Amino acid sequence: VVLCREGGASVRRLVPPGGQRFRQRPCLGVLSTRWTMASGQDDPYTSKYIGGAAGTEHPEREYNKNVEWMKEPSAWTFYPTFIVISVAILKFGFLYSTAMSFAIIHAIHGAFTFTMLHWIKGSPDFYDQGTFNGLTFWEQIDGGEPWTNAKKFLMLVPTILLLCTLVASNYSPAYMVYNVPIWVALVVAKHPQMQGVRILGINSTTGIDDEAKKSN
Repeated sequence: VVLCREGGASVRRLVPPGGQRFRQRPCLGVLSTRWTMASGQDDPYTSKYIGGAAGTEHPEREYNKNVEWMKEPSAWTFYPTFIVISVAILKFGFLYSTAMSFAIIHAIHGAFTFTMLHWIKGSPDFYDQGTFNGLTFWEQIDGGEPWTNAKKFLMLVPTILLLCTLVASNYSPAYMVYNVPIWVALVVAKHPQMQGVRILGINSTTGIDDEAKKSN
């Protein structure tokens, strides 16, 4: 990755891997070097990734393919729809009570989303060059900005799921004992004050979180 100044802004450019021939040409106001393919044209995907979110509300953010799909309306529709269908399958297919159906899905949803959003780090995208290795999926969403629409939505879903479980069970203490802690764990993990926090060093990334701790 090289740094280049274009139009008064710093832009990072990625040198794609693998035996392709490149030529070098200087950037205007030379901050570093800009590389283009031998054809003289930037790779479309690479330019979009390294160029960041240019033309958007937050052009300073890096383009992160790992979380960009969260902005798609289809993702916002599929997520709750899948939950409703899952509850219906348990209730009408396996003949569980409404309360038990919601409770089972709430527990599965809590375990799955906590793992995917707050435990697994990095990005499967090769082109990010390890930029997000120290960040969970949640910490990558919207560049880490708190209380965005996507993050509010992801906090709202488990909250509604908990309420449905409690209402269906008529606020039974037995259901509250198991379901409320799950909701608390999910919501606390999503709070802005928990951004980048590794309690007791759990799930820390060697060489990233320890350096951040030293700097603080």
